[in-house]
Amino acid sequence: MPKVSQIENGGTCNLIGARITPGHGYLEALVQDNVDVRTDPIAKITPTGIEMVDGTHIELDTIVCATGFDTSFRPNFPVIGPSGVDLREAWVDEPRSYLSVAAAGFPNYFSESNRVWVL
Repeated sequence: MPKVSQIENGGTCNLIGARITPGHGYLEALVQDNVDVRTDPIAKITPTGIEMVDGTHIELDTIVCATGFDTSFRPNFPVIGPSGVDLREAWVDEPRSYLSVAAAGFPNYFSESNRVWVL
């Protein structure tokens, strides 16, 4: 993944997550000098911050944990696409949608509550 600072210089970056907000100022905040977006695993929490798997220690005042997100959503009823594939089987490993409203291969399936995954 490119450094976030490359985005403002014309680079590209994949954003993955549940409901990436289009809120005013959100993406601008990601490219500030005091922001470092890390997607690599955390090895442990220390008394002064977190230690990443690569050994980097990041000092923090606050750690916010977001837990309880169910990313395994699949409809509990059959949704069969034109190719005969059931959406429940297509999403057996992970739900994948476009802009959180449409599913690839299911042209008449729209939902406001789907998860957002890069296709």
